[in-house]
This record gives sequence, structure tokens and C-alpha cells, in this order.
Amino acid sequence: MTDAGPGDRIAAFYERFPYPHRDPDAAVGDLAWIRPGSLPAVAHHVFGGRLPAGRPLRLLVAGGGTGDAVVCLGGWLRRLGLAGRIDYVDLSERSCAIARARAATLGLQDVAFRVAPLESLAEGIDGPYDYIDLCGVLNHVPEPRTALAVLSRVLAPGGGIGVMAYGRIGRTGVYQAQAALALLGVDAGRPDAVALARAFVRGLPQTNWLRRNPAFQALADADDAELADVLLNPRDRAFGVAELDELFAAAGLRIRTFTPPFLYDPVPALRDPTLRAAAAGLDHRTGRQLAELLQGSLKKHVFYAVRDDQGAAAEDEDPAERLLDDPATVLVPAGIRPPALAATLRGRSEQARGIQIDVDGRTISVGLRLSDLGLDVLSAIDGPTRVGAVLDRFAGQRDAARAELRQVQRRLTGLGLLYLLAG
Repeated sequence: MTDAGPGDRIAAFYERFPYPHRDPDAAVGDLAWIRPGSLPAVAHHVFGGRLPAGRPLRLLVAGGGTGDAVVCLGGWLRRLGLAGRIDYVDLSERSCAIARARAATLGLQDVAFRVAPLESLAEGIDGPYDYIDLCGVLNHVPEPRTALAVLSRVLAPGGGIGVMAYGRIGRTGVYQAQAALALLGVDAGRPDAVALARAFVRGLPQTNWLRRNPAFQALADADDAELADVLLNPRDRAFGVAELDELFAAAGLRIRTFTPPFLYDPVPALRDPTLRAAAAGLDHRTGRQLAELLQGSLKKHVFYAVRDDQGAAAEDEDPAERLLDDPATVLVPAGIRPPALAATLRGRSEQARGIQIDVDGRTISVGLRLSDLGLDVLSAIDGPTRVGAVLDRFAGQRDAARAELRQVQRRLTGLGLLYLLAG
């Protein structure tokens, strides 16, 4: 194994540790809202709420691992009654076999599986794809710029890419731990590598950065694939938001939004009014950089990118918002029950209203200061609900309810909890 090239080592790693660990015969809970592959989120952020119509969707899962994105996207195609084809590409035979078995168990149709590097995708043969799911892949490819150039060539005009990439600051301690294990001669090729890595984590001193990082407190008890992926992966790189902006720009792509958007707004993290005003005056990209530095805990960056020549809206504008003017537009709650949330908030003063959100295993408290009428509007969104059906409940104050609906949508979309789909 030590004589193998870098590409061979990464392929061999995922043959030994298919990731994430999945039993093809067992359910793993609801994957409908995993990021970035949830189709309502893709529709909202990439297509302004309007998925391509009149033909089957073409979807690519690049570096699909054991199949979570295939399960998520395939489930949404079925749920929304949409025709579509999913192409899966991954280096690992074992990962592909698990993904294929999961798709078969769920009865997912029109999924094609290929074991190959994503760099093998070719313009004119593969795609063009409306949406490319690229989750946890840029961290492990030999050359991120090359990989993005390939994906850009097979991306359909008007299409987009959903990305999860490791965040450098939030993974503080991980790379120091990897370096320490390397000095100890512990690498993924050793039969006892996982056992030694687990013992290493359990024995770390209290001052060690990995031990102090709240995002990795449960690492010692993680399954073998998770532990190995964090500490033993032979090619592991992380990114800052500025680096990601530059990387995608070099491929002719533009990051439309990081998600959930509230994490990338620096203003709420500052208390001093002078500093808050300075942060509010920053351009969108610089503001994201500041937010990352202030948060200090973003171990993953999830975002959507589109072609830079699409002439889309300004970065601080949500193109899907204009759909609120159409009564046929569907409001799609993401992992919440708005009536129950409204009932919880109603007993508090407006200034005290807030919500706890789970982001990558950590719970964040966020203010959700809606008026009483705003709570009434929120209560009317009971599952996927058309805008017209919400407003019809406020016949006597329709204009006021419409204004409150805009506030509800902006705040919940900013928290990653509500999306808009054209009716």
C-alpha cells in the first residue's frame, strides 16, 4: 500500500471504509432534508423555485459514496411526481455496491451507477446535468480546480451544483491529530489503524485542540468509517469561504448562497453598534469571510453554485422570493411543523421569540421575532401549502397577511427551514 499512488490510496481507503457507513438492508431515518441534495432546497436556491419543466431532470451524484444523495434525490423525484434520471459516479466498488443495493431496496428507478473517478466525465457523453450533487468530494480529489472544470463542462445551462466542503476553521484540531498519528506511524493501511486511532482520541490531554473542539466530542465513539474518515484519510483538505469563492470563480462558476444563510451573516454575532454597522456595510463575500471567522465552528460549508454567465440576481437577493406573488406557489417546510412552532412561540413576547436549530450535530439558538399576525400566518403553513391557501384565511386583512408572509418566508428560508416551489 505504501507504494501506491495518491489516487490508488484514496480508492483503497474507501474500499476498506465505505462512507458513510450504511447497511443496505436497514433504514437510516429520513434523508429528505440532508444538505445539499434536498430537491426543494435545490429548486429554491439554484432555479429560483422553478425546476426545469417539459422533460426529465438530469441529476449527477459525483462522488456518491454509499448512496445518501441518491436516496434523497430519488425519494424527492418520487414524492414530487417528477421524471428524472440520476447518474452516480464514485471511485469505490464497495461504496457503489452499497448505494446500488439501497436504491434497489427502495425501488428507485432510472439510476445508473459507474465506478470511476469524476474526472472521467466527458462533455458530449455525460450530461448535460441540471443539478450536480458534490457532497464531501472536493476535500479528497487530487486537484479541486481540475474536478470543478470537468463538472462545469457537463453542467447544463441554467443548472447548478450543490456542494458540501470541509471548513478549515471548524476542523481545528483534526489536522494536528492527523499529523500526530502520522508521526506515530498510524495510517489507513495498518490492520490496527482504527483501534489505534480510537485509543489515541480517548487518551488526548484536555488541552488538545481536537479534544476541545465541540464538533468532535463524540469522535471516540463514532463508527469505524467515521473515525477513519476524520483521522486516517490519505487525502484530506479543508477550505475557507474566500478560497471557495476563488476556486469556483476559476471554473466559471459563482456561489449563489451558503446555507443555512443565517450562519454566514456576521451582524448577529457582534454586539457593539459600531462594529455591527461596519459588518452590515461589507460586501456579501467579505461578510461571509467575517462570519466564518466570528463563528469559529463551521466544520462544513454547504452552498449552491451556478454558472457565472447566468446573469442571476445580486448575491444578497433571493430570486425565489418573487414567487410569493403567485397564489399557486407552494411553501415547503423543511423538517418543521409550522403550526406547532407557532404555538410554541405564541406564549412569549415578540422580543423573546426564538427557535433552536440543529446544524451538523450542534444546537444553535436563533431569534425568530414574528408578530402575532406573523404567527397566525405561520400556523397556516401546515405541510406543503399554496400561497393562495394561506392568504385565503386572512380575507379581512389580506395585504397585511401578505406582508407578514414575506417576513415569515425570509426568516425561515434564512434558517434553512422553508423553500418555495412554483405551482
